[in-house]
Amino acid sequence: MPVTFSEAGLGTKVQVPTVEGPVTVTVPPGTSSGSRLRLRGKGVKRPDGSRGDQLVRVEIVAPKGAADDPETRKLLEDLAKRTEHKSPRSF
Repeated sequence: MPVTFSEAGLGTKVQVPTVEGPVTVTVPPGTSSGSRLRLRGKGVKRPDGSRGDQLVRVEIVAPKGAADDPETRKLLEDLAKRTEHKSPRSF
């Protein structure tokens, strides 16, 4: 499920297709790309008639051309400065 950086950071509700039709899923604030959200009972029907779970993988999609827009670039640079000490690569 593709989401924007803002949606992943702030949280949102999105429509997700399932085998029985679309459902609304809540993406919690601070969700990382690659996170999996479980939709209980929305998966494929089992031989006994019950339904399995559907897993939805979140993919954060970076805005194309963001660095070309001066205002957007400034916002991203400000965000980078505010979150410097929280590097995802630090162990």
